[in-house]
Amino acid sequence: MLSGPEKVAKRIFSSASTKNQCVFVQYFFEGNVYSLMQKMFGCIEEHEGNLKIYRLGIFRIIPFVLRFRPDIIHVITFERFALLGYICKIFSGVKIIYNVHGVAIYENNELKSVPEGLKLKDSFCEKIFMKFSSVLLFLSRFELNIARKYYNIPERKICYVSNGIDEEFSKAKTGSSNIIPSIVFIGDSERRDKNFQFLYSALDKVKFQCRLYIVGSFNTKIFDKKFENVEISPIQKMNKEALVKFLSDKDIFVSPSFYDTFSIAAAECMAVGLVPVVSENTGISKFITKGVNGFVAATNDESDLAEKLNFLLSSKELRIKLSSAASEIYKELNWNKVFTEYSKIYDNALVG
Repeated sequence: MLSGPEKVAKRIFSSASTKNQCVFVQYFFEGNVYSLMQKMFGCIEEHEGNLKIYRLGIFRIIPFVLRFRPDIIHVITFERFALLGYICKIFSGVKIIYNVHGVAIYENNELKSVPEGLKLKDSFCEKIFMKFSSVLLFLSRFELNIARKYYNIPERKICYVSNGIDEEFSKAKTGSSNIIPSIVFIGDSERRDKNFQFLYSALDKVKFQCRLYIVGSFNTKIFDKKFENVEISPIQKMNKEALVKFLSDKDIFVSPSFYDTFSIAAAECMAVGLVPVVSENTGISKFITKGVNGFVAATNDESDLAEKLNFLLSSKELRIKLSSAASEIYKELNWNKVFTEYSKIYDNALVG
């Protein structure tokens, strides 16, 4: 089960490797699985088909990159070891492209419990990434505005990209035959940025019988209230194949997040045909047109969120109509089309 940025990294690498000579470099992340010597000097070469994947120790990364002599280093996930790529830039003039999946300094200070030492490390690395990357790839204007509270980001470096949707989601819709309509929330109930507490508070205002599925950890000791019209059904996280099957007969996707730079979950649910109701602070909201393929609710406005959910729950015909339009998102965000944009960014970086 991949995180959003991990999934993006894998898809971009697979696509890029069909057109270019590419390697994927990662570090020895898994805690006690690897020895200190491996983490410092190790080198493991793996293959997935014709794809070359290297797991390298800290002191092997710079020599490897200088020997490989890439035209572009694409830093797709925020990892501190990527700082070594920027050191290579001093000696080689390589172009570095950085995917800004989130703003680490904001997340560490506002959303997570992170030791001060790690905060300082992350802040230092992110400052280098922002300052010395040739191109910065943002997922939404919302995300850029947060980043600019901390960093001076020139317009010439900014590009916007969207995350892609795997094909399996576009083929999953079988249609809902459930008498009671269903709503899907994807995320852990105690993750602050997912804002489940706000959604939970709004459920009293839901006027129609429905079932709310929570895909992720759900703390029943905190969230133990019974609602007149909403039945809550916690579901464990699942792999892609199981998730596609699970979503195939569901009706509505809800994201009340106050910080979500894109939301791959929303995109995938839309491709299946779930009608999205997302907050203004969910990056994918730019693809949602009110009453056409979903709704965008005001962030932290319980009445507005409940009103939009009630409107959808009140009419099966409306849900079917918007479901068909929502699934069209796949035509816009399939990985073939998304990677075409990445190819243009690569080409422009080389001539810039």
